[in-house]
Formats: sequence, C-alpha cells, structure tokens
Amino acid sequence: MCGNSVVWKPSEKTPLTALAVQTIVRSVEKGFDSTAVLKDLMALLDAAAIPTSYFSVEAGVGNRLFSVHNNRLNARQSSISTLVYTPSVGYFHRSGLSLTASAYLLNDKDNGFGSTQYTLTPAYDLLGNDKFGFSISYTHYFVKDNFPP
Repeated sequence: MCGNSVVWKPSEKTPLTALAVQTIVRSVEKGFDSTAVLKDLMALLDAAAIPTSYFSVEAGVGNRLFSVHNNRLNARQSSISTLVYTPSVGYFHRSGLSLTASAYLLNDKDNGFGSTQYTLTPAYDLLGNDKFGFSISYTHYFVKDNFPP
C-alpha cells in the first residue's frame, strides 16, 4: 500500500496539547472496533483509486509577484509591500487530462486592484497504472507589460 502519510510531531513548546490529543485518541480507540475502522478506511482508499472528473477552485494570497518578462514590476515590488491574490480554477477529467487557469491580482495602493498576469496550464496524468506514474504539464504566462511605474 502506498500513498500520503501523516507524521504528527507536537511542538515542544506545547506539550500539554500532545497529551490532550493522545487522551482523545485513546478514548476513541476504546469505544470503537479497530477492525471495523480499518475496513472502512481501506474501502475509502479503494474508492479514491477510481479516477473521477472534478472541478477545483482555489485562492492564494502572497506579498510578492515575480515576472520573468516585466522588470519594471519586479523593481517596483522591491521597494513596496503589497498583497497579491491568486484565484485559480481547474477541471480534471477522469482520463487524466486537465486544464487550470490562474490570475495574479495585485492590490496596489496607488493604482487600485487589478490583474498583472494570467496562467493557463494544460496537463496529463497517467492514471490507473500500478507500475509507475507519469505526469506532464506546461504553464503559459500571459503578462501585462504596461504596469504603471
């Protein structure tokens, strides 16, 4: 069996939190049949292996925007601090094909809220192969060159 694993390491600054979580986990273990929980977990993992189509909507926030083509934008951001919002939407087909679009929205104090660049990413993921995994993607950047000084 393979997949994502979770390693929980509590902070040494909050040891009581670790003790509280251990107490909760132990009380849950006493009240449930671990075999039934394991069977349910395995059924959930088996269902996750079946390719499905879905949409994804995400939003990100940062404090810098880097542009390969727009040095004026890079120079300006080195002297100011501003927020960059990055909404994106994607469609992932059960065949492995996907398409994701993102926008980089700069909240400039002088010029207001506006987009500075967009991305479009087609991709393909090889699904259903137990021997090896394969993915390929290409991201094209659409850059707004007339960013004000």
